[in-house]
Amino acid sequence: MGLVRALFPWRADVYSDNATWHSVGGSPEGPGLPDSNVEDPAVWIDKNGVYHAIFHSMDIEGQSNAYLGGHAYSVDGASWVYTGTAYGNRANYTDGSWQTFLRRERPHLLFSEDGTTPIALSNGVQYAVDNVTCTIGGAVSVCDPIFTLVTPIGSPP
Repeated sequence: MGLVRALFPWRADVYSDNATWHSVGGSPEGPGLPDSNVEDPAVWIDKNGVYHAIFHSMDIEGQSNAYLGGHAYSVDGASWVYTGTAYGNRANYTDGSWQTFLRRERPHLLFSEDGTTPIALSNGVQYAVDNVTCTIGGAVSVCDPIFTLVTPIGSPP
């Protein structure tokens, strides 16, 4: 089972063989998540056999802040139900400080030893800093300062 942009589900008989992949739902895109503009889905199956996905939300049902993380679930892997925001742009640090990022994308999960319980979230984050420049190949240009952030699941928002 795999998901592509907008949570269109695909299945394969043999994961490593591109010829065996096919969309679920009859169309090239499959049924997808209605009214969504999401990308970078990370999919897992919980201990009860329910599919879950977190993803970068660029716009879901008119959200005003387009760079949040969303969550959806499916009992069959084909039809998905959007449950809301999974994480925001703010990260709390262990020293009590916090930071709000311009973007928080590319979600990936780290799991406990059972393989079904997420314990940490990894994101590529971008922070907005005015007048930051880099010299690349001799040319000065505006930088896009990004790094990887890992947050324990269950930490304060």
